[in-house]
This record gives sequence, C-alpha cells and structure tokens, in this order.
Amino acid sequence: LTMNQNSKGEFGEDWLEQIFRFANLEENVHYTKQFVSDGAKPDFVVNLPNDKNIIVDSKVILKNYLEYRQNEDNEILKKAFITDMTNCVTSLAKKNYEEIEELYQPGFILMYIPVETCVNMIYTDYDFRKVVELAASRNIIIVGTASLLVTLRLVNQLWAFQNIITVGENLYNNIASHAQNLLNIQSIIDKAASGIKTEVNRFTQRKNGSIFKEAEKLRQFGISSKEVKSGKKLVENAIPVVFLEENIAEEVEV
Repeated sequence: LTMNQNSKGEFGEDWLEQIFRFANLEENVHYTKQFVSDGAKPDFVVNLPNDKNIIVDSKVILKNYLEYRQNEDNEILKKAFITDMTNCVTSLAKKNYEEIEELYQPGFILMYIPVETCVNMIYTDYDFRKVVELAASRNIIIVGTASLLVTLRLVNQLWAFQNIITVGENLYNNIASHAQNLLNIQSIIDKAASGIKTEVNRFTQRKNGSIFKEAEKLRQFGISSKEVKSGKKLVENAIPVVFLEENIAEEVEV
C-alpha cells in the first residue's frame, strides 16, 4: 500500500465502494464505477436526481504520511507529505473531469482519502493551509470516510425524496383524471336520464296522443297478448300501467 501504485488504487476504490454500500446506494442506479469518457476515467460517478452528477476520485498517500506520524518532529517528512498532497491535488485538477460533457456536475470534485486521521490533519494543521487553498481554487474538496458517508447519505435521501415526489405526482394526476372521468360519466348519465324522462312524458301526455294508450285500445278490439317468462313465472306481455295512467300535471290541468 505504500509503494505499489496498483495496490493503492485498488485499496482506495474498494473502500469507496464499501462506503457507497453503507449509504445504501446501488451500483449502476445511484452510482457508476470506472466511468469512461474520451479518456477520462474517474473512480466513481454519483448519480443525483434530475440527471446531475458528482465525481469522486480516490487518492491513497501513505508512505510519507506514515513515516511522518512515526516521527512527527521531523519537519522534512512533514514537508514531503505536504508535497505528496499538493501533487495529488494538482494531478487530479489536470484530469479536467469537470469538462466531461455527459455529466452535469455541481462545480466541484470530491477527492477521497481513505485515512481519516490524514484528512483531519490536513484541515486542522496550519501547515496544510496551502494544500486546502490549492484544492479549493481547483474546485476540489478533500474528504475522508466520515464526511463522504454523510454526503452519500444525503444523496440517498435526495433519491428517496425524489421517489416520493414522483409517486405523489403520479398518484395525484391519476386521482384527478379519475375524478374528471366520474364527472363526465355522471353528466352523460344525467343527460340520458333526462332524455328518457322527456321521451316517456312525450308518450304519456294526452295532448300529444299517448301511443301506449292507443296501443292498449287494440286489446279492447280483440288483439291478444302473449305470455312471456319473468323469472320462473309466465306473465302476460302487457304495456305497463305506468304508461297508461294520467300524470298528476294533467289531472291538475283538467
């Protein structure tokens, strides 16, 4: 981990992926590992709602850091570690990840260091102020495990809120559509009922000559009616009495 570049890279990426899992983020849904675009290969791309993204790149800087921690009075080792940090920030800035056209980024990149004490020292030791200022000028934020986990938890909450909003919008629009359809159906039924009532009244009003009453006279002239089945019984196929009675309005007029 102190000398082999491949081992350091794998170590940092493995820790990063563990943090993504701790934050309950799903690969290829909430984040993409080893994203590639025109030669640019950031370690991880975090997917945010509304097609936005955050790039996270891992940097493992252990050799000079460990040697300095074993002998913190040695200023030479401290300066060597500061140089390592400066080189990492400069190297990451030169990758120009913010220019990746497929990604819509918020204007900064997260540089992850998987050693929490190292990150704490960078932000609390005055001698590292130039490293922090350099990172800020290049739109790079140095993060450790704790701060990155908090960030990814917030990302998880953003997705949860987005899902709630999406479900809520769909539910409201469905309810609104069904409510409007119910009103339309009610209007159609009301119009049909009004039409039926008008037609029945037209046939039963004396002044227009009731077709039903005229037809009923045919029975008086000897026309026989058939029997039809109603349930289990046979009943006479006759015009209902309601169509033969005078309505109240007519009796009042008379």
